[in-house]
Amino acid sequence: MSAATKLSGAELAQLGIDHPDWQVVDGHHLVRHWVLPDFAAALAWGNAVGAIAEKLNHHPDIELGWGKLKVTIWSHDVDGLTARDVAFVQQVAQVQLAKSVFTFIAEASGNRRPQGEAEAL
Repeated sequence: MSAATKLSGAELAQLGIDHPDWQVVDGHHLVRHWVLPDFAAALAWGNAVGAIAEKLNHHPDIELGWGKLKVTIWSHDVDGLTARDVAFVQQVAQVQLAKSVFTFIAEASGNRRPQGEAEAL
């Protein structure tokens, strides 16, 4: 894989506008938190995010806890954010919308929480 180019200041600003649920930290990495109904739901969503990472061959740090999931991603080869990180965030957003992630999580956990009630921090 060829070396990627770090995103510029304007690109980082646009990333924050386009994906406000993701926090751009020090122009270096992206972080997102989800609050979910229980451990099974957090694990199910973590597995869905992991599948996206495998598909893109771009792997975040994933922290799992009871009813919560935290994802941190950046491009290690350039020690910053690149188009690969943007693609990852876009894929997560698409899966979340297309699959109706909150319904998916409810099915996975057996929790029949109404769609859309999970919270993003």
